[in-house]
Amino acid sequence: MQRSLPFSGGRAYQLYSRSTKRNCAVTMKTENVGKSTHVWVRLQERSGGEVGNDSGTFKYYAGPVYVNAPGICVRFSGGASGASASSGWGNCG
Repeated sequence: MQRSLPFSGGRAYQLYSRSTKRNCAVTMKTENVGKSTHVWVRLQERSGGEVGNDSGTFKYYAGPVYVNAPGICVRFSGGASGASASSGWGNCG
């Protein structure tokens, strides 16, 4: 795990795999777990290329989503049931 962001009702996570050189993001619910509610996650690489998105009605989490961005800054965001959190650019190298 590289970074995480709390928000009311959940937490968004950004991860990185050295072996695949891919970034990953997922949003996990901490409220209404097991109940179908709107959850979303987004992961973007800075050079304007890949964007990973997942959004829908889920019981536990949204994602994972992936981008291939070795050495490129990424940002991630996530939310559930109207609350959300967003990161700045990071993990640039």
